[in-house]
Amino acid sequence: MLGLLLILCGLFRYSPLRPRAMLVRALSANLVFVVFGWVLTQLPVPPYGSAVNQDSTVVLGIDSLGMRMEIGGLRDFSREQGGAFYEHAVTPGLLTNSVWAAILHHRPVRQTGTLLIFQSPDWSRSPFSLVREVQRHGFQTWSFFTDQNTSYVGSAAGFDHDRSGAKGWLQSATSSAKNGSVLLPFLISRLPQLPFSRVPANQSATYSFDLRVLVRSILTSHQGPQPVFAVAHLGYLHEDAYPRFADLPPSYRSVLLKARVDSLRDFGGEWQLPIVPGDSIDLNAWKIQNVQTVVVEEIRESGFLAPQNRNRLLLFSDHGKRTLLNNENFTRPVFYEVPLITFGLPARDVQEPISLLDITSLIGLDDPSLPAPAAPVVEYVNMQTMDEFRNAVLGAEWLADGRINMRPEVIQKYVGLLKSYNPFADPGAVPPAPALREVAGTHPSDAP
Repeated sequence: MLGLLLILCGLFRYSPLRPRAMLVRALSANLVFVVFGWVLTQLPVPPYGSAVNQDSTVVLGIDSLGMRMEIGGLRDFSREQGGAFYEHAVTPGLLTNSVWAAILHHRPVRQTGTLLIFQSPDWSRSPFSLVREVQRHGFQTWSFFTDQNTSYVGSAAGFDHDRSGAKGWLQSATSSAKNGSVLLPFLISRLPQLPFSRVPANQSATYSFDLRVLVRSILTSHQGPQPVFAVAHLGYLHEDAYPRFADLPPSYRSVLLKARVDSLRDFGGEWQLPIVPGDSIDLNAWKIQNVQTVVVEEIRESGFLAPQNRNRLLLFSDHGKRTLLNNENFTRPVFYEVPLITFGLPARDVQEPISLLDITSLIGLDDPSLPAPAAPVVEYVNMQTMDEFRNAVLGAEWLADGRINMRPEVIQKYVGLLKSYNPFADPGAVPPAPALREVAGTHPSDAP
């Protein structure tokens, strides 16, 4: 900026009058634009709340973070905070849509009928709804699902306050439009949320997205005196906006300056997370560490788990990294073994197998229609070819709010092809997890 000013002064002193005036006007406009852009990027993204909540419960899911990945950050944090780190947690499905529908229904994938992406859950299929049960206990419910490109649970499950991302084609269209502009994403993200907008100001998959602000909002958002129950899904590892240069460590920056331009790509939007040719920093590995760092630091610095705040936290992932996953090899542990950690909640034996369906009981809720612990079973099916998937999407129902819903006949076909696997079903395997030793009460200060 100082160099631009010196050039401007030199041109003003030594140029002929008319060209000098024209050049000064042009450079001045450019200088104002540069200064405005720099100032805009320095403004903080406002979170939804300020002070950390008390007597609240947060269920926080991180997309695509398997137990066989480098998750030392979460494990160390669990040890530091006295959390219960379950060593043998099994996800009920391998697609985000099917996993979250199963958790909120408290039913396996086969019973929910939600087994594919681009499919709106049918909440009438289960007599139990986690969201409805929490509301019955006197909580205000919040949802923060960052990317609802293929799953609409955050906006469709009946939360009192929906702070989730845009759905389906609307997410893809708006994020692409913002990333194709110069300052628009930064400008919108610094403004208050428009009441009629279906797109959050701090939108995922855009280069202005601030993960820290989102995590802080999950821990602080509330309206009124009722305690908060927040459910969040961070799709960060499956978002394809390359990180800002300033966010990367200095050692990475020097490497990127020497890298080929075509290698500076984030394939997070691809569901199997393929390797980027020429990727000199292993971007996905950095993002795995970064999401853990951001979550841990925001929880720690906010004091969310401080004893005087009486909060409860459940951290987990919906599935592992799905590279090369298909309908035949879904039984590999790398796909279904996921982290599950609780803080401030009654603990089971962390060495016993447990299904993510038991999140309901872990947070102290009772489901009389399914009181026993769930079997640690994973269920999966998917389309075999890209042509089959493309035809199904093109023939789907495209709605004005962004949702893309597969046709019933497509879904019905795959219900019959759904496969199940219980890794602990052998006679010599570890037995199913026992029931909770302690169940929280029904008052908002006790449960969930």
